[in-house]
Amino acid sequence: MGRRLALLIATYEHEDAGLRQLTAPGHDAEALGDTLRDAEIAGFEVTTLVNEPHYVVGRAIGELCRDRRREDLVLLYFTGHGLKDDAGRLHLATVDTRRDNLAFTSLPADLVDRALSDCVSRQQVLILDCCYGGAFPAGGLTKADEDETHALERFRGRGRTVLTAADATQFSFESDGALRGGTARSVFTHHLVNGLREGTADLDGDGDITLDELYEYVHDKVVDEMPQQRPKRQDNVEGRIVIARNVRWTLPAHVRDALESPITSARLGAVDALAHLLRIGNPVVRARAVQELERLAADDSRMVSAAATRALPVARVPEEPPVAVADEPSVAQELAPDEPLVPEETVADAVPDAVAAPVPDAVAAPVAPDSAGVESIEGAWKDTIGGAVCAPLVVENGTLYVAGSDGHLSAYDAASGARRWRYTTGHPVQNPPVVLNGLVYVAARGTTIALDAVTGEVAWRHEGQARPVGAVAALAPWVFAVNGINLRCFYAADGHEKWRRTFGVSDLRWAVVVGDKLWCGNSGRHVYVTDAATGKKGFRLALRDSSSSARAVAEDGLFLHIAGGKDGDLYCVDAVTGQERWHFVTLSPVRCSPVVAGPLVYAGDAVGNLYAVETATGTVRWRVSVGTPLNASPAVAYGAVYVGGMDATVHVFDAATGERLGGVPTDGPVQTVPVVRNGLVHAGNDAGEILTFPVPGAGG
Repeated sequence: MGRRLALLIATYEHEDAGLRQLTAPGHDAEALGDTLRDAEIAGFEVTTLVNEPHYVVGRAIGELCRDRRREDLVLLYFTGHGLKDDAGRLHLATVDTRRDNLAFTSLPADLVDRALSDCVSRQQVLILDCCYGGAFPAGGLTKADEDETHALERFRGRGRTVLTAADATQFSFESDGALRGGTARSVFTHHLVNGLREGTADLDGDGDITLDELYEYVHDKVVDEMPQQRPKRQDNVEGRIVIARNVRWTLPAHVRDALESPITSARLGAVDALAHLLRIGNPVVRARAVQELERLAADDSRMVSAAATRALPVARVPEEPPVAVADEPSVAQELAPDEPLVPEETVADAVPDAVAAPVPDAVAAPVAPDSAGVESIEGAWKDTIGGAVCAPLVVENGTLYVAGSDGHLSAYDAASGARRWRYTTGHPVQNPPVVLNGLVYVAARGTTIALDAVTGEVAWRHEGQARPVGAVAALAPWVFAVNGINLRCFYAADGHEKWRRTFGVSDLRWAVVVGDKLWCGNSGRHVYVTDAATGKKGFRLALRDSSSSARAVAEDGLFLHIAGGKDGDLYCVDAVTGQERWHFVTLSPVRCSPVVAGPLVYAGDAVGNLYAVETATGTVRWRVSVGTPLNASPAVAYGAVYVGGMDATVHVFDAATGERLGGVPTDGPVQTVPVVRNGLVHAGNDAGEILTFPVPGAGG
């Protein structure tokens, strides 16, 4: 996913007394900048220059176009005087422009064109709110000199769309102030801003405002108000450019009326309309369409109900209350007696050395609570630690590692529950430890610590900047630690620092190794790629919104998720190029990492939906409603999916179909990924409980 960058240039004062002072540009740039910057509407990174000399503006245009990527969206907006020289070449006037020396005191159009042509981005938008000759009408002031200039001819480039406020023989008008509530504004930019901010430029009602829609909307509005002025467009772009979201989108009135109609045929018409919105709409529109279709699926009319069910993107699974596993058939009962077990393979919300093991074939009844300490009942055991279990559990070489919010890292015999050692870090541990070559690595509030895996004794430690969240990853012979905006590489054996890099302005939150590259992401919306051996920076991704946990990794791809904002998204990104392979929209933000298991990737969202999506195509295989927010990644194997919920239950579903198989109650909300290894399921909760139970029939 690319960045969205906008540079707005406005000039209304001039040192050359022959250039008339304008009123609208300052107001225009401010209004447009506020609109484009609004994360709910457009989410651009906006830079605004007002009354700056030509060399400052030229440098800013160069920065806008430099070091861009193909998927970036670049927008350049200019409002002010358009001038031409004796040879008919267009120049954009700045504060220091002199009409007798345009070549060296203005922005020549061919230089702007050259900068845009050299820009790698294949989504470029140039908006010129200035005019190029014509008559001076009553009721408006013109923004141009008196000669004709052909703007569109100067800005032809692949991947570029040019919008101008007027054609080559017309003026672009400033209002006289009375038209805009006392504030002088350009007619063109006024409707441009209004169409984006009010959502009225969303002409097809799909929730997105494309550049084509925006131009059509502004053109009609300007011509209605000022028939003498006709905006123009020129483009050389493949596909559509989404410039903004319609934040005021509501279900169309005719659809709302049909939904409430007592007439069956009218409600059937609503099904068709909702199916259309489901096909063309953005995440907000699709979510509302799904909501209404699910309501119609329960309609009294079997005809309406059947049509709505067919229109839904996935089969509806009736919600059911949590049921104890003893009342449900086990996974093992679902398999034929001679059916072989699936080999153990899954990827969990952790770095590669902290991979969850496969889930066995059945769920045992939970161990009865026992506050006296570890209790072992026929292979099951439980214990309590001093704080909430807030990091993914890790099992390696028969040892279970548990990190708590009280700052302790504990090591247990995974089979018996006997505690082997406990180390006090002094700070909460929010990301999983990593086990490599006999050492356990953990990050806690800026400190990176290496412990002996058998004894728990400190092998080495490094102090860093005290930040709330730290994380580690490993690729022999190195260990990587994120701390604040710093990424550090240590030799795993002795802690000697190999290299250090800094990224952005937001704290890094996670790190994961993919091949020979290290991927890390911050609390904002950026993901960075670094060569693991040298620390050389690679490409950068800019997500639509923030995310803060480790990513799921396949052999050649990385699965990203969106944790912030109001919408949910899963992305499959090529691990080598960083190019997006597919994008799947969920119904709510995904708060934790997806999990890859064979041909499917699994994820849960903030309102309790659990998804199974095909890793190759991003097509949803199934979706079920768990009935509680899912703030933890699932564990997947042997045909079952285990996921912890805020209702203090570990829920179990069939991995192929999404059928509910049962649930194991605990003493508190489960907000960390379960881990399954050697026939045992391990889970932790916010009450500080570690719950371990066997899976009958799974074997060793």
